[in-house]
Amino acid sequence: MLQILGSEAFLGPLRDAAAAGESVLFRGKVEVDGEASRCYIKPFPPLTKQASGAPAENRSVISEALGYILAKSCGFSVARTAGIIILRQDQIPTAALEKLAAQSPSGDAEPEYLAWFSEDMRLSPLIVECPSDAPELVRQRNLSRVASDLANHKKSPGIASFDEWIENSDRHLGNLLGSSDGDLILIDHGRIFRTPAWSPGDLESSPLHLRNALVDLIDSFTPNWSERSPIRSARILAYKTFSVAWHKDGKSLASGALSEFMAHSEVEQVLEFLSARLEPGYYTAKVGLIA
Repeated sequence: MLQILGSEAFLGPLRDAAAAGESVLFRGKVEVDGEASRCYIKPFPPLTKQASGAPAENRSVISEALGYILAKSCGFSVARTAGIIILRQDQIPTAALEKLAAQSPSGDAEPEYLAWFSEDMRLSPLIVECPSDAPELVRQRNLSRVASDLANHKKSPGIASFDEWIENSDRHLGNLLGSSDGDLILIDHGRIFRTPAWSPGDLESSPLHLRNALVDLIDSFTPNWSERSPIRSARILAYKTFSVAWHKDGKSLASGALSEFMAHSEVEQVLEFLSARLEPGYYTAKVGLIA
């Protein structure tokens, strides 16, 4: 069940209140089921700019919720505690609020924001091993090592298929966490369905090609990784696993989360889109195998 909390559940920001990068992100304490949890909190402006420059509804928080639910139901490692919280303007650190206002088409801060929160697992994203300010030779060497590790990781084919299924356009090394036991933890699903301004009625008409960031990274250092028969077979098996999870409880969980924010007809469009992409005829063609 998706956690949707009111502003009273926010217990305050932590010291490192602001974060660099495009996303508005800060750390704070959230009360979940009577317990205080240290979380990363990501508020979103209600409107975002489309490629044309026109304002549109920002569905990033819905994307975060749906991506988290589907990843968890499909057996991927995710944060144990996560959900949506309503934050008042005065609860958001100044630097984060200024960034939110700058991202809004109007340029003004809103009285309230919907924010995605997830438990601070105190794990480092893989990107920390490849800092952008390092000498290029060092950065490329580290990228090569990380990409090689991913090429040999048993979860990489499944993650590649998962991102393809939900049209995640933003699977970079910053939203893959590495645990001490070698596991990969998925975070940040704000860009599923390609863009924050996605519309249920337009999903079927989206362009056919979508860059799979994980596949591109691994292929760039391990040529033809994605075309190897064992990798393709593993990706097909992952799709079959998603299909089982979808029909078991994933679809009903997704429906429940979407229904909190969207009309019934829109929810049905999203569910139909995701269901169709789990048909063998669709995903075998995507992966490059004959059904």
